[in-house]
Amino acid sequence: KTNKQKDDKEIVLQKERECPGPVLVRIPRHYTIGSGRSSHVEYEVELMIIGGEEGDYVRKIFRRFSEFRDLHRRLARHGAHGKNVAKLIFPNRKIFFSLSTSVSNSRQKDLQSYLSNMLDTCCISSKEELDLLDIFFRAT
Repeated sequence: KTNKQKDDKEIVLQKERECPGPVLVRIPRHYTIGSGRSSHVEYEVELMIIGGEEGDYVRKIFRRFSEFRDLHRRLARHGAHGKNVAKLIFPNRKIFFSLSTSVSNSRQKDLQSYLSNMLDTCCISSKEELDLLDIFFRAT
């Protein structure tokens, strides 16, 4: 094939991958829950769908780092998006000082970036698609 044919094919593939309206992700804050050895950090996750069929939509969920990690593992191993999700870089697990403010702040930024990239990779654009993608995204 000529270079022009390859370029045209790549443009078509890129258009097929474009999402109609991506889900916007924010992790505005985190909370330390519990005390002592039983304490953990939960991240507040805001998922926003702008201009959906029913207008703008916001879902707020609270998740631990381990739940993000489990989500990544499930999606990377199974489902239609497995290979693409497996290529995404998941934030490192920091064993020491995992409850410190600096570690939590760093994770907050990294998890927001990861989740945004993952939803874009999976081309999720509606609350129904969020629910079908994984139980992680369902409000509890």
